[in-house]
Amino acid sequence: MMRAVLAAADPSVAIKTHVQIRNNELWVKGNRVVDDLGWFKRTLLLGAGKASCEMASACIQVGLKISEGLVITKTKHGKPDDRAVCESRGVRIAEASHPIPCENGAKATLDVLKLLKESSSPDTLVIWVASGGGSALTGGVGVKPFLDLPALKQSMQWLLDSGADITQVNAIRKHICAAHGGKAALAAGRSRVITLCLSDVIGSPVDAIAGGPTAVDHTTLEDCRRILKKYSSKRPLVEPLQRAFFSSSSDGVEETPKAFPANIEHPFVVADLKLAIEAGAKYCKETFPDVQCVQLTSQVVGEASDVGRLLVSMGSEISLKRPFLLMAGGETTVTMDSSKSGLGGRNQEMGLAAALQMASDPKCSPSLCFLAAGTDGTDGPTNAAGAIVDKHTLRSVEMKEAAVEAMEKHDSYHFFERYAKAAHIITGPTGTNVMDIMLVCDVPGEGSKL
Repeated sequence: MMRAVLAAADPSVAIKTHVQIRNNELWVKGNRVVDDLGWFKRTLLLGAGKASCEMASACIQVGLKISEGLVITKTKHGKPDDRAVCESRGVRIAEASHPIPCENGAKATLDVLKLLKESSSPDTLVIWVASGGGSALTGGVGVKPFLDLPALKQSMQWLLDSGADITQVNAIRKHICAAHGGKAALAAGRSRVITLCLSDVIGSPVDAIAGGPTAVDHTTLEDCRRILKKYSSKRPLVEPLQRAFFSSSSDGVEETPKAFPANIEHPFVVADLKLAIEAGAKYCKETFPDVQCVQLTSQVVGEASDVGRLLVSMGSEISLKRPFLLMAGGETTVTMDSSKSGLGGRNQEMGLAAALQMASDPKCSPSLCFLAAGTDGTDGPTNAAGAIVDKHTLRSVEMKEAAVEAMEKHDSYHFFERYAKAAHIITGPTGTNVMDIMLVCDVPGEGSKL
């Protein structure tokens, strides 16, 4: 089922499904957005995100004639075949770190902004591909001199450790980063800009996908101040954020654009988690007709451990005849304590919390199974995409005690590596990124295979 969801979120399939060239016209999701591609003297292919290499390759494969380009993807992401297609058409692939920005990403971001400004002209067409991770990959260039790479890294780490969700993090980044919050579109000047998005954000608001580089921003400076005040009540605000949002001097950051001229097209979402879950459910019904498949939601938020326990409880108490499958997705958070920080990611923490819940609930079905995984193939700073667990994952008192300790330290990765290595889901980079999927299934008679 996880593979079926990933297949539905494939960026290449999404682009080829929704982007067509007919009689030299460009159509996106049934809309004719360019009447005559031949009128443009130059076409740039730019963007950022974990799926940007695959998206850029697909744009070339559908027939867009690219003059040059540059896309920024996460280190070791981008399939070799897609890289070859891009590079054969003059589209450079830059790699950068995620979720904390790095020097490589900062340099590539400056190159993208420079290319946009130098190419600004009514006869330039810009195709921008945006996917999850893009906000971090281009997050190393600030809007003020004091917001240099070290300051932005410090700010990002503070936001992550504070437990701010992705929407809140992006609101801040859109105001302090030079390519976010519509500022990349402004850098394009008079060029025609068309954006294709692979969404990794709850509800798929285009101004939040990849930091909204080419979208009108609906967050405000006042929103940012409220977010920072909320989280700074628990831990002191770092100096760069204090200076950017609460300074009475000219150091304060400016408001993001709230309107665009007609040459900036409203971004198109070509794939998101909701569509992927719907396709996965269709696959389940066609392939396993005896399994009751229920789509819960694609907008799961909250603390990862709480969500893991909640979904397992639903699987235990839901009034469905077995076998059944519950499908959900979204993006949870992990509130970190710097004195207790281990290694893991939100999906591994969700899986470990689910395993503890199943092990402690005597009414839990012995055939209940839970999976949580990132669709990009990476969960936190680890090589795992997530975890798959059942009632028998924690088989001894020692394992249960170790699991409780690992949860306290947010050290789920090391727990699974030591005690239940088979529970780790290892996919490698998948080439897509539409947030996380959570599956709860109960198939009687299967027993534990973990």
